[in-house]
Amino acid sequence: MRNRDKGVAASPAGPGNPLRRPKPIRMLWITFAWGSCFLAINIGLKDAPVLWFAALRALLAGGALLAVAGLRRAPMPRGRRTWLLITVLGVVNVSVAFGAMFGGLVGLSTGAASVLANAQPLLIVLPAWWIYKERISPRTLAAVGVGFAGLLAVAAPSGAGTGAWLSLTSALAITAGTLISRQLKSDVLPVIGWHFVIGGVVLALAAWLTEGAPAINWSARFVAILLYVSLVGTAAAFLG
Repeated sequence: MRNRDKGVAASPAGPGNPLRRPKPIRMLWITFAWGSCFLAINIGLKDAPVLWFAALRALLAGGALLAVAGLRRAPMPRGRRTWLLITVLGVVNVSVAFGAMFGGLVGLSTGAASVLANAQPLLIVLPAWWIYKERISPRTLAAVGVGFAGLLAVAAPSGAGTGAWLSLTSALAITAGTLISRQLKSDVLPVIGWHFVIGGVVLALAAWLTEGAPAINWSARFVAILLYVSLVGTAAAFLG
């Protein structure tokens, strides 16, 4: 049975699962996996430069998802417009979001970075109302207000430095990616896989230009962290 794309919402630590509405237990482990990714990435940055680490995560996650899509014989995306949207989505939702999120962890505590980088549920409300005419209830508006107050409480102690701005940039990129993804009607798994691969390639090019050849310490710790954030914290969230 084919899964049609209803919008590829994503989180900086790991994109949200558009394949189905998560059951409570599944949602708990996904939340744990995404949250723990920030701690894992913070440790992994001791062994790898920011952009190279982000690129490797995206490429591994995308490759794994495309492999599963192939095993499931999911139809690949077709059409110039579809591939253009996937490319734009990859650049915004992966290249910008992952790059900013990894960079934000360099100058910000893990907890603050995870909160700020995952602010897209708050940021998406008004654009969704404006563009897609989604209804906003008073309760939702109140919740958004409380949420923004919480963001200010988290950002204030950090001094609104580079780390905080990068984390918020990541959240804004994910918000834009969510809106872009609503234009896609192809099967979800190949779209997600390709957008990770394309975004990862762009990140790798940016890394080569700004960080030079990959100076990575391929320790057992780093390999384990890379596999965790790529496969468990990213790719696995889309499989069901």
